[in-house]
Amino acid sequence: FVHLGQGTDGKGDGTFVGGIVSDARAAALADFDGDAILDFAVVGAGAGIDLLVGNGTDGRGDGTYSATFQMVDAGQPVKLEFINPDATPHNLVIVKPGTGDAVGLAATRMAADPELAKSGQYIPKTDAVLFHTKMVPPIAGETLRFLAPKTPGAYPYICTFPGHWTIMKGVMVVK
Repeated sequence: FVHLGQGTDGKGDGTFVGGIVSDARAAALADFDGDAILDFAVVGAGAGIDLLVGNGTDGRGDGTYSATFQMVDAGQPVKLEFINPDATPHNLVIVKPGTGDAVGLAATRMAADPELAKSGQYIPKTDAVLFHTKMVPPIAGETLRFLAPKTPGAYPYICTFPGHWTIMKGVMVVK
């Protein structure tokens, strides 16, 4: 399916015009993850649901979407198989709602401190970090097990290797 974003000078304004949808039974625009930015959901003929999470800041969409969305039930056990197929180390850090950027910036600042960078883990010591893998080397993996938070909401997850958090991110929605 294709949906065309609106805006001027290469900057999306968070609105869309009609698009082309194939194999879809229904579509909806709503704020599914609670960040005040519209998200786009499509129910396919096979009853699967594709959710594109709206990107932006301060409740204003930037006209782009990420397909990085996971939904879990509050208080239930979660098992994540994190596989790193890349040539660079990566991790998965799940943080409290609204703290993804702050945790990402703190991880990037760790690289400037030789003592903090020595471990190569880049996990800031803050109560905003709820769950995390270690930094997983290239072509390796790690299993992360935890109980989902009991409070429903949108919990960002990021890679805290310095600078990666700006593009390597998603949302775990607890319902």
